[in-house]
Amino acid sequence: MDAGFVVDWSNLVLRWAHMIVGIAWIGASFYFIWLDNHLHAPLDPADAAKGIGGELWAVHGGGFYTAKKFTVAPERLPPELHWFMWEAYTTLITGFLVYCLGQFKWSAPSTSPSFIPRISLENEMKKFDWSKVFNSAYTNVFILVLVVLGLVMLDMYLQRKKQQRETT
Repeated sequence: MDAGFVVDWSNLVLRWAHMIVGIAWIGASFYFIWLDNHLHAPLDPADAAKGIGGELWAVHGGGFYTAKKFTVAPERLPPELHWFMWEAYTTLITGFLVYCLGQFKWSAPSTSPSFIPRISLENEMKKFDWSKVFNSAYTNVFILVLVVLGLVMLDMYLQRKKQQRETT
C-alpha cells in the first residue's frame, strides 16, 4: 500500500473527526449557555434549601425533562455522572493530530486520486509557497507560546474564581 494513500486517508478521517467533535463541543456549549440563560428560581422551597439555584422544565419528543443547577456541589452525587468534557478533549486531540500530520515531511508524494473537485483558485494558490508560512519554526513556536499562555491564563482565572468562592 502506498504511504501517500494512507496519509491522505488519515488526513481525511482526522479532519472529519475534528470537525464533527468540534461541532459537538460547540453544540454542548451553546446548550449550556442557553440553559443558564433560561433558569428560573426553584418551584419547591425545599430545592432552594438543598442549594439549587435554578431549574428549567422542558418538553422534547413527548417527554418532560427537568434540569436543576446547584450553586454548590450536592451532598451526594449519583453513581453515574455525565461529564461534558470529552467533546473538548477529542477536539483538542484530533486537532493536534491533524496539525502533526501536516507538519511531518512525507518522503513519497501521494499518488491517490483526489476526490475534491478542482477550483479555479487552485492554480493561483500554487504560486504562493505556503510551506514558508505554515511549516516554519516561527509558526510552531508561536502556536506553542499561545497554548502555554492560554493555560497560564486559564489557571489564573480558575484561581481567582476559587478565591472568590472561598471569600463568599
